[in-house]
Amino acid sequence: MFLSQGILPFLERPPIFDLGISKYLAISSEIKESLINSGILKNKIDIIGNIIDIGEFKVDRKINNSPENALVISGRIDKEKEMIIRKACKELKINIEFIGGRFGEVNQQILIKNIEESDIIFSLGRGEMEGMITGRCVIIYDYLGADGIITTDSYHEIKKNNFSGSRFGKKYNVFDLKNEIKKVQALAT
Repeated sequence: MFLSQGILPFLERPPIFDLGISKYLAISSEIKESLINSGILKNKIDIIGNIIDIGEFKVDRKINNSPENALVISGRIDKEKEMIIRKACKELKINIEFIGGRFGEVNQQILIKNIEESDIIFSLGRGEMEGMITGRCVIIYDYLGADGIITTDSYHEIKKNNFSGSRFGKKYNVFDLKNEIKKVQALAT
C-alpha cells in the first residue's frame, strides 16, 4: 500500500521501481489525478481524507460577529505572506498569532486552546479542517497561495485540492486580504 498526501514532495510520488504495490491511497482528487498521470491505474487508487479526531476539537466559545482574533497555523508560510496577513489584520484591528514552523510548534491541547480563542483561522489542509470542526471562519492562505474563505458554496470545490491553496491559487495583497476578511463579518451577521 502507498499513501500520498501531496503532489510536490518527492516522497509523495509513486516509486519509479515496481515494488508490488497493490493499492494507492490519495487524500484528495488532485493527488489521485497526479497518481494517474504518473501511470497508476485508476482502479488501484482510493481517496481518503485527512484523519482528524473530531472529539478532540470541541470548543465552547462562539466566534465574535466582528472578528477580533486570528490564528495562523503554518509550518511553511513565507515572510511575504506573513507580512500581508499582519498588515491586513493590523489595519482591521484584529489580533494575530502565528504558530507552527519558525513560530514554534505547539502540542495538541495548546493548539485547541488557540483555535478556541480565535475567530478566523488562516492555514491549509489539516489546520483548515481543525478550524472548520470548531466552527471558526477559515481562510485558505499560506505558502501555496490562497483559495479564500471556505463557505458552503466553495467547500466542495476547494476540497478537491485538499484545502491546499492550489485550487484557485489566488494572490493576495493587503487590500485583497482585507476584503476577504470582511467577508467573515458579512457571514457572521
